[in-house]
Amino acid sequence: RLVIEPVGMDGTRAEDPRWPWPDTAGFYLQTPEHSFRAPYADNSYKVAGGGLLGRPWDLVLLGNAILYGGLIEDDTWEELTAIMPLADGSTEHGYGLGFGVGEVRIGDRTVREVGHSGGSVGGLTAWKIFEDVAAGGDTHDLVVAVTINISDLGNGASAHAVAYQAAELVLDALDAGDIRSAPRPGADAPRNAWIDLFDGESLDGWIPKVRGYPAGENPLDTFRVEDGKLVVSYDGYESFDGRFGHLFYETPYSHYRLKLEYRFVGDPTPGTEAWAIRNSGAMLHAQAPETMPAEQDFPISVEFQFLGELNRGKKRTTGNLCTPGTHVTVEGKFTEDHCIERSPVSLFGDQWVQAEALVLGADRAVHFIGDTQVSEYTDIVTGGGVVSGHDPAMKPEGEPLGAGHIALQSEGHRVEFRNIRLLNLKGCMNPHASNYETWYVEDDPEACRY
Repeated sequence: RLVIEPVGMDGTRAEDPRWPWPDTAGFYLQTPEHSFRAPYADNSYKVAGGGLLGRPWDLVLLGNAILYGGLIEDDTWEELTAIMPLADGSTEHGYGLGFGVGEVRIGDRTVREVGHSGGSVGGLTAWKIFEDVAAGGDTHDLVVAVTINISDLGNGASAHAVAYQAAELVLDALDAGDIRSAPRPGADAPRNAWIDLFDGESLDGWIPKVRGYPAGENPLDTFRVEDGKLVVSYDGYESFDGRFGHLFYETPYSHYRLKLEYRFVGDPTPGTEAWAIRNSGAMLHAQAPETMPAEQDFPISVEFQFLGELNRGKKRTTGNLCTPGTHVTVEGKFTEDHCIERSPVSLFGDQWVQAEALVLGADRAVHFIGDTQVSEYTDIVTGGGVVSGHDPAMKPEGEPLGAGHIALQSEGHRVEFRNIRLLNLKGCMNPHASNYETWYVEDDPEACRY
């Protein structure tokens, strides 16, 4: 309830020999001469120690939830992965609290490894987290999980070797540019430079706008706070009836990094459009809520779209771009397409997902899901359709759109948000000013203090 369900590890379960799961792999033993089916072993005795049946993808989800999803607080993670000294003070054993910790060679790199491994009769698992690895001109976190249904008589080397080989392939691809990763301004900014847009207790600083209602009205308590989460809920709705809503942060920004975590929960509200099931987003450079007539459906903006798979394995990628009342340029080509699907990331389940947007005025924006770049576009301008009920004066054709509000979307499916933070990249760039910061990329001379 506290780990498996929130993370979305729905392929992980306790083994019960009375009711074997039909999709469980067969297990094999290996000798120098041949391989053969392993004898049955009841591994249910391992449940108390965390020995569960599962899939490598679930372990990757677990690693991502630790790194990006807030499953473990940062200071707790540091404590768990610190090598614990023995009574004589020695630390050569390389163990933290439940994790192996140490440095390993991956290709020509020496990297820090945190992980765990396990084995059973005919099965091996290796799970590894590599943090802050330099590759492709940036630093990356990497989670690798390997499960093998053939034993090499218990030494575990094969699972570990495959994990290291997989990590080396990914890092080499980053170096070669085969996997894109845009450097992100503000890497040197301290944690206290990030602004918490959501305080975890109230909707202070946020303005609701729901179709059919004036800005500032929150009908049926659509937007609320529950257990430290900002929640879009429809338990007061008998039917959705096209009441698309957006929750606007009160301060507009032009150059920034936005980080948040989201997850979809439960079933859609009756009357939700089929395309809106497990569909939400963060609207960037959105028009001010008070400029939207009551019947306007979507704010003029660019949308960082959040989607979830409706059926496991049926790809429905998240992190794409949609353009209500706007146009952009993608890979050097101006496009009037509304939704541009370039993301490779498709997720199933109710797990928390970390999303980040890098926004640089009208010039450029980049979307990330976790550490994966999923969308990039330039030259943001107003124009086009897929927005109705608006004031035409708010949508001049071809006008650069370089600033605006951030708005979280409600489209009929319950969605929860947390850890909503922003790093402002616009500020005083005069090094003689008292409030000069190295991570600013856009100058605001009026902000300088001397």
